[in-house]
Amino acid sequence: MMLLQNLTSDGANPAVNWLELSCGAPTIAAFATLCGHALSGSIQPVGELDDYAKTLLSMAQYRGVFDIRGNPAAFDASDRLLAICVEIEENRRLLFRQKDLPRETMKFIDGFRQLCQSGLVLHHLQRDFSLTRQGFERADSLEPNAFSELRKFAVEVEH
Repeated sequence: MMLLQNLTSDGANPAVNWLELSCGAPTIAAFATLCGHALSGSIQPVGELDDYAKTLLSMAQYRGVFDIRGNPAAFDASDRLLAICVEIEENRRLLFRQKDLPRETMKFIDGFRQLCQSGLVLHHLQRDFSLTRQGFERADSLEPNAFSELRKFAVEVEH
């Protein structure tokens, strides 16, 4: 997925075209913007992280790599939802989306927003994000088995 230029404009209507929308560009750009504002210290971090954010943080503890995925070609709308994907080992990734549970999928999306806003995640390129130094430190402070029930929501995916 390639993010396209001109995601915003000075006018009342954002200059986002249909192709950018089909790639989830506005949402990814919003997460990237939150990361940038947190990095510059221009926004207040979230208070206490919820269990969804902490689950993502604990899953990313070793590799620290996230990406945001969508499937615009899926038949069911709930299969097209954006979702957070965590790289848990070099060739293993967990996707936090289930077709039958869109509400839970959105809770993990919001958990990721909390991580971005708190300065625990840094945006790199397009859909790629990672933990910051503070993110790794916070992940290391979590009890490894504390979020085992929420971890069961994730499904393993190919690259």
